[in-house]
Amino acid sequence: MLLNDLTEIAPPFELVGDNVMIPPSLIVAVLLIENLSIGTLPTAEGDLPVYVSHEPDKPNECLTIYDTPGIEEVRGMQSDIVTHHGIRVKVRGTNYNTIWQRLNSINNSFAVIDDEQVDIDGNIVTVNAITSTSTIIPLGPTSPKVRDVFVKNYIVTITND
Repeated sequence: MLLNDLTEIAPPFELVGDNVMIPPSLIVAVLLIENLSIGTLPTAEGDLPVYVSHEPDKPNECLTIYDTPGIEEVRGMQSDIVTHHGIRVKVRGTNYNTIWQRLNSINNSFAVIDDEQVDIDGNIVTVNAITSTSTIIPLGPTSPKVRDVFVKNYIVTITND
């Protein structure tokens, strides 16, 4: 997926020298759309547009990925630090059961991730694993009672290739 396409679903990127710092939420969004065929870019007018970090009022049905606190783990004799990035997956829609099933399906897809390569404009990263840290959490209906919202939290281990 090209960086130009990603500006539709995410806030601006931070450039550090020649390297693009890509947030974990954006990597997971690309993984969902490109690798797992879950969701679409908002301009594709699919039934489940994917957003990162911000969620518009419309459409009623959408999926949003947020960055959340992660875990830093010290490994090995050299005290290497491995970061497990935190993300939250939020699914919004008009049918309680359908939304729950969508999030459960995403969860099942994440459970089998094993060193999945993601290409973002030629930058290859590997999603080593996506591990659930919560159950599916219903947040209740939005006001007015038109849409329901469910979330689920994960930690993601990512390596740059």
